[in-house]
Amino acid sequence: MELIHKLPCEACSTELCGVREQVRDICIQLGYPSTDTDCITLAIDEACANVIRHAYKDRTDGRFILEIYRDDGMVVFKLQDFADPVDRDCLQPPAENLREPGGLGLLLIHKVMDSVTLLPPPPNVGNLLEMRKKLPQ
Repeated sequence: MELIHKLPCEACSTELCGVREQVRDICIQLGYPSTDTDCITLAIDEACANVIRHAYKDRTDGRFILEIYRDDGMVVFKLQDFADPVDRDCLQPPAENLREPGGLGLLLIHKVMDSVTLLPPPPNVGNLLEMRKKLPQ
């Protein structure tokens, strides 16, 4: 697995603009069409926002790290936080009932990415989310 980019961030919503810009730039460099670039950028933004909102419960003293890799025809986004571990079931998207509030970000992430997995975290890491997307042909 080849590390393309590592982005440490404070768990604050003002950081998300920079995350979006960097993810967008990397997707363009990797050759994704603009529509895919927009969708991937939005999915990563949602995942980071979920860390801020749910893992850290909107506290601003947390941090997270987004690492982007190239691996065997895939781009791999690894999102690490240092919050309390979450229940694996919280990653399951809700049924596609758009009338109910909440969960649409998870639905989007699962629709955009080819795989979404909560990995066992390394020591001193709260949660490690891996999202994979096939590289463009």
